[in-house]
Amino acid sequence: MIHLKRSAVPTVFAITGRGKLARPTPETEPMATVTDTPAAVDTPKALAARTAGSLLPGSVIGTLVFLATAVAAGYASHVVGQMKLPYIELFQIFSFLAVLALGVWLAGRAAATNAAHGVRGGIFLGITVLLSTFFLATAAWANSAMSTPLQVLTGLVVAAGVYLTFWLFSSKGGQKTCVRVEEQGWPMLSGYKPNQGLKARRYTMIGIMGIGITGAMAIYAANVLPGGSLVAKLPFLGTPVTLVPNANVTIPLLIALSSIFLAWRLVNVPDFGDFLINTEAEMNKVSWMTRKRLIQDTIVVLICVILMTAFLLFIDLFWGWLLSNKFINVLPSRDTPTKTGEAVDISTEW
Repeated sequence: MIHLKRSAVPTVFAITGRGKLARPTPETEPMATVTDTPAAVDTPKALAARTAGSLLPGSVIGTLVFLATAVAAGYASHVVGQMKLPYIELFQIFSFLAVLALGVWLAGRAAATNAAHGVRGGIFLGITVLLSTFFLATAAWANSAMSTPLQVLTGLVVAAGVYLTFWLFSSKGGQKTCVRVEEQGWPMLSGYKPNQGLKARRYTMIGIMGIGITGAMAIYAANVLPGGSLVAKLPFLGTPVTLVPNANVTIPLLIALSSIFLAWRLVNVPDFGDFLINTEAEMNKVSWMTRKRLIQDTIVVLICVILMTAFLLFIDLFWGWLLSNKFINVLPSRDTPTKTGEAVDISTEW
C-alpha cells in the first residue's frame, strides 16, 4: 500500500503552468513511501491446499453433467428418428451432435461455478477418458462375435477407463495432472499468441487434421462399427434408449471433429506454440534463392548426375570386359551360352 506524506524540506523545483520554475513549498511537495506489507504469493503449498478437497466434487459434477447430456442427446436422436422426415438420418446425427455440444457447454458452466484450480482440466480429462473408453469398448464388442477373449478385453477396457477416471479425481498425481492440463489451456477456447507463427501453425494443423480425418474415413470404410444405432437399457426406463444414432457414421464423424479440435488446441499449447513460433522465425531468416538461380542450379545438378552415370557405366563395362577376358577369366564371358533357369558356375580355383 502506498501512502503520501508531506516533506518538510523542499529539494526540487517544479514547473508552473506558465513554464517558469518555482520552488515547491512544504505543503505542495509529496513524497511516496512504501509500507512493508507483504503481498500474497500463491506458493505451491498454498496452491495444493486450494486445490485439494475442491477438485474432486467440481470435476465429478461437470463430468456427470456431460454424461447426462450425452444420454439426453441419444434420446433426442431417438425422438427425431420417430418423425417422418426426409433425410431422417442426417437430422438424427445433427440433433445428437447439437445436444452433445450443449453438454460440453453445461460442463464448462459447472466448472465456472467452482473456483478450484484444475477443475476444468479434470472435467476435460474425465470426458476424454470416458469417451475413449466407450468408443474402444464399442469397437471391441461389435467385433467380438460372442468370442470370450474379446469380451474379456472389452471388460478390461471399461475397468481401466473407470479406474483411470477415479485416479484422476482422487489421487494427488491425478490432481497435479488436471492442474497441468488446465495450465496448458486444453479445456479453454482461447488462443495463445494468435498473431504469431501463423504459417507453421496452419501447416501443423493441416497435417494433424489430415491424419485424423483419413483415420475416420478408414474406420468408416472398414465397417468395424455396427451399422445401426447403439442402444442400452437404462434404469427406470422401460424402453431401450439410443446412445449413438447410426454408429457407423456418427462415431467416425466424432473422431474427425475431435481431430480438428486436437489440431487447433495443440498449436495453442504454450510450449508447442512457442516452438512453432520460433521455427517460423528461424525460417524467415533463410535467404531463398531467386527463380533464375534455382533453374541454373537445377541444370548443374542434372548435368553432374548424367556425367556420373556415364562414368559409372563406362567403369562397369570396362571391368566387366577385362575380368571376363580369356587371359584373366575371373568372370564368365558374355558369349557363354546358358539355358533358361540354369545356374552359372562362376567359381574359380586359385
